[in-house]
Amino acid sequence: MRTAVVAGCAAMPAGGSGAPGFVVLADVDPTIGQDIRYATPHDFTGRVVDGYEEAVCLLARPAAEALRRAQRLLLARGHSLLVYDCYRPQRAVDRFVRWAGDPDDRRTKA
Repeated sequence: MRTAVVAGCAAMPAGGSGAPGFVVLADVDPTIGQDIRYATPHDFTGRVVDGYEEAVCLLARPAAEALRRAQRLLLARGHSLLVYDCYRPQRAVDRFVRWAGDPDDRRTKA
């Protein structure tokens, strides 16, 4: 089976996963693969990123439903979706800015 990759982000409104209109992608379509690396140290910072305490893909409901429709079409053709970085809380962006501005943190900047 071939995998189609979807990468992107959406700003997460205050209130986190309880925000109206946002859903857990796995609840909408558990067949869509997910690689939420910011919840692990296996990302470009080398550490878990603030705001990613769980490896959960949160999306606006219309986006999740659109991915479900695309996944159905792809599965019928022997392909599948794999999503990265489904949401990006502001505190994660703040962490990226701090990381980029720290000249002493060279573990992963090469």
